[in-house]
Amino acid sequence: MKLRTLGIVTLILLIAGLLWTLRPRGSQPAPVAPTPTPIVEKQVDAAPLDPTVAANPARERAQTSAVAERHTTADFALIKVLVVNKATQAPMPGIDVDCICEAVRDKLNSSTIEDTHRSHGVPFELLDTDENGHVEIEIPPGAEATVTATGMKQDFGFDRAKIPPLKAGDVHEVTLQLPTTMDMPFWMQVVDEATQAPLAGVHVIAEMLRKPPQTLTTDARGLVLFEGRTWWMSDLCIRAPQRAPLFVQPQPGHGEMQDAQVVGVPLGATLRVHVVDGAGAAVSQAHVELTTPGYNLCLRGGGASQFDAGDVTWRGDTDSSGTVTISALPPRVPLQTRITRPKKWSSDDHLVLEPGETRRVEWKLSNGCDVHGLVLDQNEKPVTDHEMWLRRADKKVRASLQSYSSDPTVTGKSDAQGRFHFDGVEPGIWWVGPSVHPPGTPLSADDVTSMAEVVEVADGQSDVDVTLHVDRGLFIRGHLLDSKGNPPSAGMVAAVEMSQHIYESASLMGGKSEFTVGPLSAGHYRLVGSSGFSAEAESLPVEADAGAENVELRMRAGASLSGRVIGVDDSPVPAKMWMTQRDSKTFGVHGVPCKKDGTFEAQGLLAGVYDIAASSTEGAVGLLEGVELKTGDSLTNLKIRLQPGGHVRVRHDGPERYANIEIITHGIVVDLEGLERGASQEFAAPAGSVIVQAAYHEGELRLAQRTVEVKAGQTVDVKFEKDAH
Repeated sequence: MKLRTLGIVTLILLIAGLLWTLRPRGSQPAPVAPTPTPIVEKQVDAAPLDPTVAANPARERAQTSAVAERHTTADFALIKVLVVNKATQAPMPGIDVDCICEAVRDKLNSSTIEDTHRSHGVPFELLDTDENGHVEIEIPPGAEATVTATGMKQDFGFDRAKIPPLKAGDVHEVTLQLPTTMDMPFWMQVVDEATQAPLAGVHVIAEMLRKPPQTLTTDARGLVLFEGRTWWMSDLCIRAPQRAPLFVQPQPGHGEMQDAQVVGVPLGATLRVHVVDGAGAAVSQAHVELTTPGYNLCLRGGGASQFDAGDVTWRGDTDSSGTVTISALPPRVPLQTRITRPKKWSSDDHLVLEPGETRRVEWKLSNGCDVHGLVLDQNEKPVTDHEMWLRRADKKVRASLQSYSSDPTVTGKSDAQGRFHFDGVEPGIWWVGPSVHPPGTPLSADDVTSMAEVVEVADGQSDVDVTLHVDRGLFIRGHLLDSKGNPPSAGMVAAVEMSQHIYESASLMGGKSEFTVGPLSAGHYRLVGSSGFSAEAESLPVEADAGAENVELRMRAGASLSGRVIGVDDSPVPAKMWMTQRDSKTFGVHGVPCKKDGTFEAQGLLAGVYDIAASSTEGAVGLLEGVELKTGDSLTNLKIRLQPGGHVRVRHDGPERYANIEIITHGIVVDLEGLERGASQEFAAPAGSVIVQAAYHEGELRLAQRTVEVKAGQTVDVKFEKDAH
């Protein structure tokens, strides 16, 4: 994970706004946690300052006139930026400065930033401050802009400012202050989760951008200090003996020893695996693997790590008795279990262990089953030379395969007659279907949907034949426009098949309005368009059948709000935030991005009344109820004050593989997350009466509720059994 030049970071943060429209409440089951989105760093090489150019604005303007002509008219406004050291107030030369201006973006029909080493330019150019710390930027009159200065090349921080619309000929001066010193010391106390006893001598590995890892060690009180920076994207990995690794992202508010963030690390679990063959004889040198996505090892809540650890795996080989013992496994998280040799085997269900538990299991390596068949399109023509996927199923219904999955995928290929074959398939429930169309590759008229059929393999069964029917060449095409009828700078179209609840989407970039969603299964779809690059609200939903052309989605003028989350002492608090629109059947519950300094912003909102909840890792909770927005409103300086709360530890025991868990108070969703069967998770909860709701999505939507009383600092346990109601 690396920090990026601020221009690129700004764009990525804008893209995050697209997530607002992706999850209608009560739709498909949520994954246990979102997979972090990778950001590609743009390297910028510093160039020596040219004092003759820096001292001659007229000459510099002449050099940039060709570029400026593309973006602006003859009459422009001028932004004069001074970049200074926040600690010393001294001017800072050679600092990258960029300007994002939506009016210019539309004219450029582009979202890229052009590298320059000038100190005078226009929006979407990366400028360098001159020897006096200055840059000048020409912008069109009447246009809003955001100016950002970043000292990443020099290992400094960043600062940004919003520029209001200016008149032609106006000169607007702004000073940006870059932090250059340790401005976010982070004290952490590592304790045993069960006893709260300090854990001394524990290694804490600090991963930082462009720096070698740092190894810190807790003292006799379990305390450790990390000298953090607000501009570093840093992660701390706690590695305590006999315990699984735990990732924590440093946050503000813990700069003093007495304010150390307390992190409870649970005792690891142990698994003893006995591997036998079909006849019950021990299998030696069988390679056993237990895997979980890295985000399951991250501290949840406001201080959650965003470390993209990928999959974390524990391995071991069986001895002559066919037994292997694997220790220091993470408790309460789903572990995918598999054997990779002498033959492949995996379990239907993920394994979930408790802290300190030692469990014994026996896994049988049978000869497996041959699964083979024929794949045909809607015209009974074979689908030839196409990659086929075999994947463990978590329910006995047809499903649209997705490219992301924590379960392993076995691949094969259909031949010239459309036939495919998978050998050695273990007993269980499987999905078999065509692979997902590779993201980013051109679509073709022959593309088929990735709809998969359920195949059941019984214990001892040696042969299964299946005929798959898939749809080929079905798409929905149309145009996405903003509220004024123009193509958006970027956008997304989400489509949900209304009877099967199949989700598909398409992204638009580069100022284009044309979209193509598919390939699709035959059916009736509900489409909604949105944009993360503007304050436009999502379009009205439009219904269309697969194969429809010329569908028009027009976004609506939206509203926005922003503010800060604070503690009881008025200090800023990074928080986990959720927003709900009252009396809305389509908005559902959406996450609100909150920065390390506690500031949050949501845009592209429809007129209505909203409730917002914020919570911290420690369980403090704050509510902002009844925020009324009208079209075009921009509410600022909102404050959400956190009050001491507690936690609800929820365990999901089925029967479905996934349940969506919501913590509700006064009808407002305070916290939510998808939870896998057998797993448990702590959720923040306010002090008082709280409703814990589990939503099951297999078949008809089913809700189960529990009402509990939570006291400040208390953790209440709630379990949803298989027959929960």
